[in-house]
Amino acid sequence: MASTFKSASVDGSAIAGGTQTTVYTCPGSTTGIILALNLVNLTASQTLITIIFNDDSTGGSIYLVKDLPLPARSAIEMLSGNKYILEAGDSIDYISSEDNSVDAYFGVMEQV
Repeated sequence: MASTFKSASVDGSAIAGGTQTTVYTCPGSTTGIILALNLVNLTASQTLITIIFNDDSTGGSIYLVKDLPLPARSAIEMLSGNKYILEAGDSIDYISSEDNSVDAYFGVMEQV
């Protein structure tokens, strides 16, 4: 299997609060291993973060994190040594409770 390191990011400075935004979708015939998941609150107010895993093979979704408080002007690394495995078509979304508030960054290793 060939491995390629990639990044995926979302500039949250123009996203309305409550909007579900896809950060990464695993390409066809590929396995994605998420190595880093960083979120940064851009605002002077606390926001609540939700992260959702969408399973393409079942059509279902689960919460990886639901309404996690992210303090003003702070950052969080969500994986802390863990990894998430995505199959072709699976995706990771996030939601911030506040307008224009959270940037997201993913580090991914894709295997074909």
